[in-house]
Amino acid sequence: MSSTALNIDRLTVSISRRKILEDVNLRIPSSSGITVLMGKNGSGKSTLLRSVMGLVRKNVSGQVHVAGYTVPGELRQARKYLGYLPQHSSFAGRSTVQQALDYAAWLQMMTPAKTRERVESLLDDLDLHHVRDRRIETLSGGTLQRVLLAQAVIHEPMFVLLDEPTVGLDLAQQASFRKVISTLAQHSSIVISTHHIEDVDRLADRVVVLFEGHIVWEGDTTKLEHLSDDKHLVDRRSRLESSLADLMISGQEENR
Repeated sequence: MSSTALNIDRLTVSISRRKILEDVNLRIPSSSGITVLMGKNGSGKSTLLRSVMGLVRKNVSGQVHVAGYTVPGELRQARKYLGYLPQHSSFAGRSTVQQALDYAAWLQMMTPAKTRERVESLLDDLDLHHVRDRRIETLSGGTLQRVLLAQAVIHEPMFVLLDEPTVGLDLAQQASFRKVISTLAQHSSIVISTHHIEDVDRLADRVVVLFEGHIVWEGDTTKLEHLSDDKHLVDRRSRLESSLADLMISGQEENR
């Protein structure tokens, strides 16, 4: 087993006797760029990310290894290699951006010198210098999302898990946030759950499609694009969208 990969083997998660994930197998190398998890609401995307973070403890079987460490058995060690931005996240509103980042670094037991270095670097990379002394409660949605992302990656994790990161952002904020993600992917392996075709078109190196708790397809975006047999579609985004729709239909038919 690679010590520089995120390995998921036969992961099954049940809630109220309903299987949210069933026999999921997935391997994400540390150098895999951006992996996008696609699927309808309820397909298991968020549960998959939460399981990797060790946030799902009951009615779970299978194995999760992060950089060679088991989850949840060696969760403390594994989380050193993980950054996580949940779909619904927040921070104490009266704290400033600087205080929020300092606190995230403290949680990761970073030295004062390393904290100063990383905070300044993230303020630059995420265009947050102008709001470093602003209170969290005064920030716009897009700026707040960048601050929360900075908290998640303050310790330079090997893997960054983002759960529906562009939901609730306007088009300009989405575009800005995607640029940030692309920058982060130069140093970390990014895993994004989404149902936005734009995230696939603009970001994905690799796509994993889930349907009702099962992985029904995985591969790069070129392969995904060419799955569509609709000859009338002339642009890439439309072909990707058509291919994903076909995979959803196929998954539904297989699970009947």
